[in-house]
Amino acid sequence: MKPVTRVRPKVGDICKIATDRGVAYFQYTHKHERYGALIRVFPGIFATEPDLDVLIEEEAIYTTFFPLGVACSRGIANIVAGSDVKPQWAKFPVFRTAVVLPDGRSGPWWLWDGEREWKIGTLRPEHENFPLRGVCNDTFLIEKIIEANKS
Repeated sequence: MKPVTRVRPKVGDICKIATDRGVAYFQYTHKHERYGALIRVFPGIFATEPDLDVLIEEEAIYTTFFPLGVACSRGIANIVAGSDVKPQWAKFPVFRTAVVLPDGRSGPWWLWDGEREWKIGTLRPEHENFPLRGVCNDTFLIEKIIEANKS
């Protein structure tokens, strides 16, 4: 994997973000016209840089849209290496989303593949691992990384 010193991210880049428990790594896998950078967060929080060639083979612990360009320009996230997106991660994932009703319950569920959206009503077990559609900021991303790495 080749080290990178640029600030402007490109699809495939491996990036890092600091948490209060160490550094977490993620890969920029897709650019969506409306939602921006899609990232897949790798498992683990590290005191020293892990072997990135091994890390990029791991299943994501969290997938989300993130304002990566802004985060890199402000030093919130940093590009550490350039890479290609592995074939198993190259297909755009299907996301789930629901309407939140005034009483806090989730209304009907929808699935979205990056281009089209369709109503499914009730969330089925096979959809529960689909990522939630939305854009998260750095604070929320760090919270989700820490939460996902507690086990």
